[in-house]
Amino acid sequence: MAERDPIELHDGSAHQPVVVEDAKPIVDAAKKKKRVKVLLALAAAKVVIGGGWYLLHDTSHVSTDNAYVQADSAQVTPLVSAAVIDAPVVNTQVVRKGQILLRLDDSDARLALARVEADYAKARRQFLPLCRLLAEACKEDLRAERQQVKRSEHRSGNDHP
Repeated sequence: MAERDPIELHDGSAHQPVVVEDAKPIVDAAKKKKRVKVLLALAAAKVVIGGGWYLLHDTSHVSTDNAYVQADSAQVTPLVSAAVIDAPVVNTQVVRKGQILLRLDDSDARLALARVEADYAKARRQFLPLCRLLAEACKEDLRAERQQVKRSEHRSGNDHP
């Protein structure tokens, strides 16, 4: 193949005129190819950086969604049943001896206490007069026994004061 004459290249006779409308799709296609290459290079770099970070950082940390911690825990069981009105402690919080865990609604207990106190007062009002009658009857029986003892002693001749 013969080489081209350098004078011919400078003349412009070897060049063809280019219309702008004809060159625009070619330029757009070239820009699109370049853009795709840049985006692929950025994505590849991101994957490489992310993989390196994962290998260097996350391999020393163990994680799981179903983990159990070996720690001291206690089952809390109430002695009474009532609605919870306040819970100042949250789940898995460390607590100390004597710390309040829950506040229960005591309205039912107060009503029960008032009912029992009323029943006690009623029973006492009913029982007290019976006790007085019984005490009077016992006193009468005691007087009668003493009089009988005195009569028996008087008959036998042994008078003791």
